[in-house]
Amino acid sequence: MNTASNVYPLSSPQMGIFTECMANSGKALYNIPMMMRLDRSTDEHRLCRACEAAVKAHPCMDIRISLDDSAPLYSTFPGRIFTQSLNICLMRN
Repeated sequence: MNTASNVYPLSSPQMGIFTECMANSGKALYNIPMMMRLDRSTDEHRLCRACEAAVKAHPCMDIRISLDDSAPLYSTFPGRIFTQSLNICLMRN
């Protein structure tokens, strides 16, 4: 079931990236994992609110690509609150 508010076909550049990623599954071609070490003074709730504000200002940061019968599509979720699922692990000194 698609709960997205908006569903669109991929643009030509998005389709190129999608095709390349599918051809090289298991490799992090366009996904750069990163870990940041935060100290004890980090306010987790404030950090979550800041991340949410960044996504709200740049909604393209919160899209999902899915496959239907004919082609990959991307979905946007305007106004979605994601901080409950944001995984923050503070490294305590």
